[in-house]
Amino acid sequence: MTSFINSEVYLIEDSLYLLTDKATTWGEAQADAQSLGGNLVAINNQREQIFLSSLFAEQRAWIGLSDAASEGDFTWNTGEPLNFKKWNGGQPRNNTTANFVAMLAGGAWYDFTGAQNYRGII
Repeated sequence: MTSFINSEVYLIEDSLYLLTDKATTWGEAQADAQSLGGNLVAINNQREQIFLSSLFAEQRAWIGLSDAASEGDFTWNTGEPLNFKKWNGGQPRNNTTANFVAMLAGGAWYDFTGAQNYRGII
């Protein structure tokens, strides 16, 4: 499990956000989030997207979106509806191995295999 001793917590409205201390796979980042009683982030609107992409602008970071359960049907791991999208051009790729989503340094979303090591937004 990741240590969160040196992590900063950010508050917007009634939500807290935390960036994991180290880069891990999507599954490990989600397990770390759950160990804290949360999930990788579900981004529900443009205001939240702008906040997070500016806060974590310098890196790729896992978010809680995937189509692992059903190819092409991206859902939030929290069960929230997918009402907002910020896909990078040409995304999602509709590739059976690219099932997990990260936010790129510029804020756009990109689907990956989940095996890459990025920090996660909780």
